Parts: sequence; C-alpha cells; structure tokens
Amino acid sequence: ALNRISTRSDGLGGVTRYAYDADWNLLSETDRGGNTTTYGYDLLNRRRTMTNAAGGIMNYEFDAAGNLVKVTDPLASVTTYVFDAANRLRSETTAKGSRLYSYDAAGNLIQGIDRDGRIRTYEYDRAYRVVAEVWRDSGGGFLSQITTAYDLAGRLTTVVDGLTTITREYSADATTRVVRETQTIQGGPSVVIDYTTDGLGQLLGTSVALAGGGGALVTNTFTYEATTNRLAGIVQGGTFAQAKSVTFTYQPDLFALAAIERFANGLPVATTNYVIDARTLITSLTHQAAGGGVIASYNLTYNANALMVSRVSNDGTATFTYDSRNQLIGVDYTDPLMADESYTYDAAGNRIASHRQNGFTIGTDNEVQVAGQELYTYDAEGNVIRRIDNAARRVYDYVWDLRNRLVSVVVKDFSDNLIATVAYTYDGANRRVLEVTHDFTAGDALTTRYFSFVGNSVILEFQAAGNNALAPSVAYLRGATADVILAQDGGSASTVYWYLGDTQNTVRDFISSSGVVVNHARIDAFGNVLSVSNSNLGLRRFFVGAEWSSITRLYHLNARYYDADLGRFISQDPLGLIAGDANLYRYSGNDPVNRADTSGMAETSTNSTARHHDTGMRNA
Repeated sequence: ALNRISTRSDGLGGVTRYAYDADWNLLSETDRGGNTTTYGYDLLNRRRTMTNAAGGIMNYEFDAAGNLVKVTDPLASVTTYVFDAANRLRSETTAKGSRLYSYDAAGNLIQGIDRDGRIRTYEYDRAYRVVAEVWRDSGGGFLSQITTAYDLAGRLTTVVDGLTTITREYSADATTRVVRETQTIQGGPSVVIDYTTDGLGQLLGTSVALAGGGGALVTNTFTYEATTNRLAGIVQGGTFAQAKSVTFTYQPDLFALAAIERFANGLPVATTNYVIDARTLITSLTHQAAGGGVIASYNLTYNANALMVSRVSNDGTATFTYDSRNQLIGVDYTDPLMADESYTYDAAGNRIASHRQNGFTIGTDNEVQVAGQELYTYDAEGNVIRRIDNAARRVYDYVWDLRNRLVSVVVKDFSDNLIATVAYTYDGANRRVLEVTHDFTAGDALTTRYFSFVGNSVILEFQAAGNNALAPSVAYLRGATADVILAQDGGSASTVYWYLGDTQNTVRDFISSSGVVVNHARIDAFGNVLSVSNSNLGLRRFFVGAEWSSITRLYHLNARYYDADLGRFISQDPLGLIAGDANLYRYSGNDPVNRADTSGMAETSTNSTARHHDTGMRNA
C-alpha cells in the first residue's frame, strides 16, 4: 500500500528483501545469499550507522544544518568536515592533516590547500566560470597554471595546461556537441579529432589527423539499428589504421550483446557469441574462428547473489569463493600452471593475508604499510610515495602533482643505482597524453609515447624510440562501450592484433587477422600476469583491457594507477566517499571477478553484456 519495494526477484528464484521503519527509512537489506546490511537513523531520519553482514560499522554524524561532519569507518579511521554559516565546506580532516577551502563573496571556491600544504587558487570571469587554476608549493612558490576560455554560449573552447593545449569547436546550434577538438603537446604532435553527428546528436563518425594535413590517420564510422538506435557496427580505416570492421547483434528486446563479428579488410576474422540466463548473466562466451573452430571459450555459473562461482575455459576450471561481504576469498584452479589464490580482509576491506604475501600492517586511513617483504610510505594526501621491495631489492619512488596525478616513477636498486625512470604528462582534461620511459637496463633506451583521444579514450599513439622520428605507432578499435578494446593496430596487416576478452574484457588471447592465436596470457583474479606465450609483440593490455607497465608494475586505470600485486589502487579515490566505498583504495569492493573499475573512480558490474555502474555505498 505504501509502494515500497519489499522484495526483488532475479527471475531464477533469488530474492532480495528490504525492511523499513514507519518513516520509510530502509532498515535492512538482505541479499539473495542471505547476507544482511542494516541501517540506523536519528530523529531527523538521517542515516547514522550502516552495519555490514560481517558486523563492520560505519558511523555518521551531522550538524544542525544537516551537513555530514564526521565519518568513522570500521577500523575507527575518522574524517571530519567543517562548514561555514553558508553551508560551504571549509575543511576536511583525517589523521594525516586537513584540506582547507576559501570562497569569495559570490560563493566561488578561490583557494584550496591540500594536506601537503600545496596551494591551488582559482580565478573566475564575470559569469563565474573558472578561467585560471594556479598551482603553488607550500611556500607559495609558483608551480604551474591551467587557463580556460569559453565562447559566447558558455561552452569551453580552450584549455592550456603547461605543455598541452586543447581547443574545441562546436556545432552551429546551441548544443554542446563538439565537432572538432585539437590536441597539442609541446614537442609532440598536434592532432585534430573531427566528430560527425546526426540530428539526434548520435555519433556517426570520427577522424584523427595531424593538424598539418596529410589525410586522416584513423577514421571510425558508426551505424545504428533503425528501430532501437543500438550500435550496429563500426568501420575503421585511414592512412595508418588498416581496414577493419565489427558488427554487433543483441539479445531479443535487450541492449545485451548476443554476438560480435570481426572483419579485416572485409574478410571474417572471428565471432564472439554470448548466451545469457534469465538474470541476463553471461553463461557462455565463445570466440570462434572464421572457419567455425573454437579459439577460446568461457562457460560460467553463478550463485544466488549473481557472483561467478565457476569458470571453465581453455585453461581448465577456476572455482571462486566469497565471504559474507561478497569479497573474493579464494580461487581454486585445475590448471597446474595457475597457483590457487586465497585472501583475507579486515573489517574495512583491507587485505591482511594472501597466497602472495603474509605479514600485513595497516595504518590509519586504510594505508598498507607492510605487505610481506614490501614496505610502503605515503604523503599526507594518501598517495604512495615510496615502495621498497626487499625480495627484488628494488626501490620505487613516486611523485604526484596537485591534482594527485602520478607524474613520475623512479626505480633504483639497493645500491642507489638507477634502473629506470618513467615520467607522465596530463592535459587539462586529466588525460595522460605523454609517457617518457628511460630504461637503464636496456642500453639506456629512451622511449617517448604520445596519446591522442576520442573523448576520454585513447585512439592513437605516437612513438619516438632512440633516434627514430616521431610517428604513429598504435591505433585502437574500441567496442560498444569505450572501455572495451577490440583490436590493436600497428599500421600494417601483420601488426593488427584482435583482443579476445572474457566477461570483464580481461584479455587472455590475442589473435592475428587470420584467426591464429599470437599470444596467450595466464592472469590471476586481481590482474597479475603470471605468464605470456609471446612477449615480443608489444602487447600491454591485459586485466580489464587496461595498460600494464612492466617497469612500474602498475596498471593505468585512467584516474588512478592500480597495483595488481596488492589488489588495490596506490592513491585514494578522487571522488572520495561519494564514489560509494568507505575504503578509498579498495578495488571494486575486493570483487575483481564480477566487477571492474576501468575509470579509477566507479566500479561496474561485468557479468552482463549490458554493463551498468554500481553507485551503492559500501561500508567495508
């Protein structure tokens, strides 16, 4: 009668149950596996506690105006917030220190001081739009500046950030549809991205070219189903990219994929077929060669909570187990080349034991200080600044900028000899546009890579290695969602490699355009690459399709860098608690089998071909 959801069925008999108080506040949620999360409220119906199925408690406190002023996690780490009379956040304090904020009379943020004492100031135009972001060190010394400009319609037209410049042109109407973006890196390429859309704003095509002309290096053309507007196909070509295409078909009446067909120069390469159950969970994923033979397959089963419990693939059977918080605690393999996995977590979701390491020490704010033979040091912002690997006798030093973006990694041995350095540059849109690697163990090899983007996804790389001139090196063909890469193209027919991913788009098999497997990888649940059959192809993308660096030992997941060895990020979520997890380092709620976080900020359910983001709050 009150129209409150009391039960939710998944179509296969699994039921999630909800209970409420007289004020309609959610008191408990019991999942399909019988695990219950409970909630407590004050007299003003503000949530004060959240208790997970293992008994871990999050506590929340509010001021008289209803502002959240204190959060305490299950390990008693505390974050406090102070607001002024206008309900503007003035400070955010943890055990590591405070972030401080100042505003002008109009309520615009004009200064932020982080926990390391670094200062960011903001300047505005008459329309209260940010036109400058100035960075200074803790002593007030100038570091850098980001400037922005807008057109008369208020649309962002220019962003200049140190070595990078972004300019945007828009459609003639009043919409915010970008028709051209120019991406320029000082000392590198200036690349023009053109966008073509229809009257509905649907993307019809993109092209990538050097600003000096010479034709489009990469073009993508998109087609859609007439009645549903679902993406039907992508055709890629250009003066650099080889001719290739993919087509998509869907499950009846759903946006869930049924098949992906791949073509090289018009000839069939491979087809991926999906079978789903009543919950739209993928139960079978098969990659077939053009001749019909199976290249790779995955047969999957799930428990009542829609968590994968078994995966049968070319490498044998993997069996997964979870705790009451749906965290992965074990993987058993029949493949003798894969070590069984085991994980234990504390009340806040920090790993405290595993088959890879024992002897964990967890500090305040969920910082791992010791993990087996590895020692970690953090700055006041919660970024890892040093890792000492006693087993490998290596020291990794990390440097971060004022947006908490990783800008350099220096690797040394225990005698302080340089092994390698890696430096990163980002543009004003927080996209990583440049990587410079100096490997002192490989004849002082210096490699420079530039990245060009469609939206926030890399579409083309340029590379200069040694004395070689800068040139396009890799183009990518992406799938129905931007985080899925279907092919990597080195600019010739023999260097086109097709990615055959699993439900998470973790890539274990790479094939040529003739359908032959050119590389097979064994990868554990958290993304550690245990072996590859061919390491000479320049393939870097494995776990959830993200790029892996053998030098830094990190995956790049856009907003953050991920340490597969620890199964967590090396910096805090830039969204903070709003991202949905009280542990700001944890990767996908410690469930790397059924969820992925390719953005570094939001986890996604991956067991359906129609992906969605999970915005539910986790307390541990």
